[in-house]
Amino acid sequence: PGNTRHCLEMASAIGEQFTVNLLTKLCYETETESLMASQLRPAVGLGLLITLPVVDYSELIQYQFAHPRIRALVYGGMDEGEKQKFHLKIASLLTEGSRPNGAKLLQIADHLNAATDPIESDPERRAEVAHFNLLAARETLRQGVFQQSYKYCRSGLTLIQDTSTPIYLDLCQCAAEAAFFCGDFEQLDRVLAGAPAHNSTLAEIRKRAAVV
Repeated sequence: PGNTRHCLEMASAIGEQFTVNLLTKLCYETETESLMASQLRPAVGLGLLITLPVVDYSELIQYQFAHPRIRALVYGGMDEGEKQKFHLKIASLLTEGSRPNGAKLLQIADHLNAATDPIESDPERRAEVAHFNLLAARETLRQGVFQQSYKYCRSGLTLIQDTSTPIYLDLCQCAAEAAFFCGDFEQLDRVLAGAPAHNSTLAEIRKRAAVV
């Protein structure tokens, strides 16, 4: 059915797994989760989606695409403009409520990156996305996922045009730390070459890299 196909497209923009609550807000805003579940039932019957087990009633009902290729096929059939619109709305919905952290923070950064063109986006949008990339980079650095942290830093740095801003320095520092802990000294040299020269944190990283 057309409604089911439309819901699957938006679900594919969310990711491999998604909650009925988030998909309902994304698709209908004013409709109920029970209506959304009925829209997804044909996809479950065809084996395109599976329902994830709920441990207790406090948890949100979640679905998962039965195979990554199914999700990729649905997502790949969408118009690029539609993808950006969905990713931006998903990021907006995820920022509602309490201050995001952990996995939700990374999701927001991922969706904003998918929705943002570094060249065409306005300066205010670029600054917002760079900020979330910095937060995601710090979160993954704290978790010890250094390669992912570096990628968030690079995504943020591509959005910054004014290299004299504090966020540019913060992203450089985080990128340098991530590259150092990855042992990727080629990337570290690249970061340091584009970073401000007189900075104590970066100078310390230069010293540590020199003796490794």
